Parts: sequence; structure tokens; C-alpha cells
Amino acid sequence: MHLVIYFCGTNNPGSSFYNSNTYLKNPNIGIMFVKGCHAPEVCDSVIFPDLKEFSAHFVNNIFKRTTSEEQKHNGLTIHLDNRGTLGVDPKRCHNINNNPSIESITLAGHSRGAVTCFEIAKKLNEIAPQIPVDIVADQPVPGNCYVAPGTNAKSIADCRHLNNLKNVSVILGTYTGRRLYQDRRQILSSSMISKLHRIFFSQIVPILPITTKKDIIVIPHESHHEILTNSPSGSEHLHMQIAKYLHQRDEKLIDENIVQEKTSIAAGTYNQSSYTDPALFPQEKNLQPIFGLSRKEVYKYRDKLHPTPELRAGCILNFEEKIIDWWNKHNNTKFSTQLTKDFVKVIKETDASDPDSLQRLYILHGIIRSWHYEIIFSTNWSMNIK
Repeated sequence: MHLVIYFCGTNNPGSSFYNSNTYLKNPNIGIMFVKGCHAPEVCDSVIFPDLKEFSAHFVNNIFKRTTSEEQKHNGLTIHLDNRGTLGVDPKRCHNINNNPSIESITLAGHSRGAVTCFEIAKKLNEIAPQIPVDIVADQPVPGNCYVAPGTNAKSIADCRHLNNLKNVSVILGTYTGRRLYQDRRQILSSSMISKLHRIFFSQIVPILPITTKKDIIVIPHESHHEILTNSPSGSEHLHMQIAKYLHQRDEKLIDENIVQEKTSIAAGTYNQSSYTDPALFPQEKNLQPIFGLSRKEVYKYRDKLHPTPELRAGCILNFEEKIIDWWNKHNNTKFSTQLTKDFVKVIKETDASDPDSLQRLYILHGIIRSWHYEIIFSTNWSMNIK
């Protein structure tokens, strides 16, 4: 049996996973749902939970090693006698019974639940290194502002020794710490909120074995708890990656049409509102640090499902803005992006007096939405181009 274990984030009931996991209701797949670190039976802590200690306790009590004469290595079975003291929610589990033989495992989680996945993988590597493990970590936040001994960040920073890891997806938000929605009762200033966000909500990308297939997906997010309009929450991409990995297995546990469906759902998050453009990525300089990944590396992993993945915040051509002003605003960087190089090439090939040529310019680069196209043909717009 293949086992999928989902770990909730702090104070998060995990509804986004539970409400969308019907595609996993397969007789060959078991689902285990585990509460977040805030739960008394998990870590009973919101500020400084000991995820390493909980993971050791969880693995040692849920899994039992079995050895057969035919196999020289240890197998794994599930024992649920102590699940009530381990944060396992029986109402949200599926196809889990005592003593099923586990052949492979997918660990998934959000926030600190995503960090817990790596701690669980470490313990599984100790007791049954031959059992292949996939991880899908949605915005892993260890809750530390630095990597130091004794912290959750330090504990999972280097996972190169985990030979059981076959596939790992890390979904990252482009956090800036900026608060999007102001509360009338708000006491803290925006700058203080940003500083606190950087301290407690910095994400982490562990170092992985060279044999592990690594997928990093960067989605536009301003802060950990607030989602931009026309932007994914992260859970849609989590389900997409789980489905991909299960389809890639030799047993083909998930059909390709389900993978396509989950991919379509993830892509659709950028177009939920027809009144707003897809959420853009903030400028690189505004990103808060990510453990294990430099700011310069972040945008190498922009979500390929984003309609305009190359654009940063402020890069869209504003209504009635002259092209030359737009160009001067963005032509002050030392190194040009491929988008800039391509755009320069198209501009040079564009005949400003030819409406068809101008239309090709905007269609090719998605600079403006379709409702802008009629402006292209106006005399004033052509004057702006010149």
C-alpha cells in the first residue's frame, strides 16, 4: 500500500487538503491526517514547537518494522493503537487499518507541517531506508529568523543523507512581509509587521541528495497568511504535485487525467476574478530571505503556470503611459532579463504606423489585457509609441 500523510500547519485545520483529496480515494492508497503543532497531542506549542521530538515519537509509535525470510531488509506496517496520542484525526483518515504493509510513502504539509515532513523522512530513513519517500512541502516555515543549533531550521537544513527521498517539491511564496489588509484595530505599524513576519515566517529549502528529483515552485504571495487576488494559496499546487508523483510511480496510482485536472485547477487560480490581473511577483529586492535559497535564485523557479511569469510588480504598462516612460522606468538594471532582450527586439521590428504590427507587439508579450487593444489603433496611442 502507498501511504499519504498530511501534516497541518500551526492553527490550521487542514481543510484545504481534506476537501480536495477525493482523488486519493484509491484502494491502494491510505490517507493519514495529522493535526498541527498547536494540538496538545502533537507539540502543544505555537511559538517554539519541537518538531524533531514529535516526529521521532510519531514514527516510533505509528510504524513497526517487520522482517521476512524472503527479504533481507526491514519492511513497515502501521499500528494505530496509539494514534489518539499522536495527533492523528481518525475522521479524516482513509483506508487505514492496523498492520497494512507499506511499500511507499508521500509526506505532505503546509507551513510547520511542511517542515515536519522532513523530520519524519529523517526518522523513516533510520528505520526503513529502502521505503521510497516523496515530499510535497507547501511554504515550509520553521518559525526561526536564523539557522542555529536547536532550531527547527537547523534540524532540517541539510538533508543530503536521506537516501530514501525520491521526489521533493517545495512550494514557496514570494514573501515581503507587507500587510495587505489593514485592520482598524491594528496597533503595530506596517514596518513592524514586516519585521515580525521576517522573524517568524521565513521559509526554508533544505539541501537534498543529488539523487533526489527536486521541484521548486515559486508563487506570488505577500505574506504567509494573506493571499493576493488571482493568486494560488499553495494547496492547489500541493495537490498537483502529489498527483504527479503518484502518476509517475510504477504502479500508476493516479491516472494522467487527474494530473491534468489538478494542473488546470492550479493554473485557474490566477484567473478567478475577471476584474483583476493575475497577481505579480514582487521586485527581487523586496523579498524577505529564504533559508537555503538566495534572492537571486528565487525567480529561477517562477511558477510556469503563471500567465506572465517574467513580469514583476510594477512592470505592467499603465493606462495612457508612454512606452518610452515605461522603458526608462525599467531600463536601469545592470543585467537585462531575457524578457527585456526579447521586448527590445520586437520594439525594433515594430512599425509604429502599422496597427497590425502594434497589435502583434502587445499580444506577444501580454503587456496589456484584451480590453486595451482598441486603444492601440487610436492616434494618441500611436503618438505615445513614437
